Amino acid sequence: SEIDAAGSRQGEDRHNANYRANVINALLTEIDQLTRAEGVILIAATNHPDAIDPAILRPGRFDLHLSLPLPTQAQIRHMLQRALPEERAEDLAALALAFSGQTPAAIDARLRAARAAARRTGGQLMARALRATLPRRKAGPGGP
Repeated sequence: SEIDAAGSRQGEDRHNANYRANVINALLTEIDQLTRAEGVILIAATNHPDAIDPAILRPGRFDLHLSLPLPTQAQIRHMLQRALPEERAEDLAALALAFSGQTPAAIDARLRAARAAARRTGGQLMARALRATLPRRKAGPGGP
């Protein structure tokens, strides 16, 4: 589950601080009960690990912490190749650059939306049409 909702008791925002403390204390109690149960594996996900209360992340509750970085260009090209098997490698490479910095979930959502749009118009998903749906990137230092 997404554990971001628990937040942290250490935040500077005092608005609803008692409520947050009660929620986190209740969550800690539940986690402790689950970790004592035979055969239970507790898994949680967050996009903001720094915002999680340290008591939630301490050893004995969540012993293993993994970080999944954003996909590399090769990984993005692989995703695109699976979705667009008929496209040329150079078109997929250009499209992969346009998807740089996005999560696999965001890329997948864009692919599904573009595929649905192509189906509605009676066409098929093409790299050029998909690229046209992406927001234009602003030029950075040393790039167009």
